[in-house]
Amino acid sequence: MTRLAYTVLFFVNAIVATALRAFGDGFLKYLWSFETCTDEAANPHCVGNQAVYRASFSMSCFFLLMAIVSALSDRGFNNCCCLWCFQLPLYGALFVGAYAISNDFFYGYAWVARVMSVLFLVLQIIIIVDTTYNVRDYLVDKIDMSDADERVSLLSSSAPSSSRFPTWFWKSAFFGLVALALGGALAGVGLLYYYYAVCQVGHVFTTITLAAIVVVTGLSVTVEDGPGLLPPSILSLYIAFLCYESVSANPNAACNPFLTYQATSTANTVVASLIGAATITWTSWSTASSLIRMDVDDKDDHVVVEAVLPITSHACWLLELNGACTIGKAKRIGWLGRA
Repeated sequence: MTRLAYTVLFFVNAIVATALRAFGDGFLKYLWSFETCTDEAANPHCVGNQAVYRASFSMSCFFLLMAIVSALSDRGFNNCCCLWCFQLPLYGALFVGAYAISNDFFYGYAWVARVMSVLFLVLQIIIIVDTTYNVRDYLVDKIDMSDADERVSLLSSSAPSSSRFPTWFWKSAFFGLVALALGGALAGVGLLYYYYAVCQVGHVFTTITLAAIVVVTGLSVTVEDGPGLLPPSILSLYIAFLCYESVSANPNAACNPFLTYQATSTANTVVASLIGAATITWTSWSTASSLIRMDVDDKDDHVVVEAVLPITSHACWLLELNGACTIGKAKRIGWLGRA
């Protein structure tokens, strides 16, 4: 219940921040703490970015305080009473109080968030790899089970089957996921070359991404006891997505053909904000779930994990909005793979 409430709060904060970034210039620029955002020609996104900095800072402080209190408390905050009577008012006070702090402070906070975002991306890549291994093992186990059932059925027509689907179904599911992920990654790289390789930075980023996809996929299917195609395929898709986030955040209109449309379309801003908020909220939820599964013996630590993790998640989300997140058991060898 606590993690669900935290996730909802995280999502609402993300929506409010993106709304203020897109539509808050008209009234936020009159606050004394935004007095450094006077030159709109030199920095047209100053007010919106500062609003996101404050939303991220207030949420980070909130989760940091919850982590400290949970670590010092025997029970932590596991009930709705503490949530409604103490935590929500605390978050509201932090959010409003952040607007009393000068912009100069948040320029420094943005650099701290950049470091945290890199750490979060590394953690997320590790968790994605772990999840893909679990999916691969599940599908390969189903293939082995179905294959064994079919062999037994050839010897005895009365033998019961423990698998609901035949072998071809599970193999199709496995290779379908591989084709979807790897095909999506390669198609994404092709689109990146087509739209963003007009400048050197876009060309370099896309080339590095393509080289990483080729190397990771090649090593996975050639080394002995390799993981097979599924883990590198999904990881390749995630790498291509990160590359897109990097090059699409380029503020140079000559290198970003969609920059003008993104800046002028209110509908696009709203949709992109909703997708971004939903994505990073889901990432925070799934990462917390994975970390909790890694430590199932200590219940008190779970509360601390639930409180600490969104700090790094929110830092990465902050930088994605502002264009700074530029940087994821029988053995079988071959296409399926086994660890």
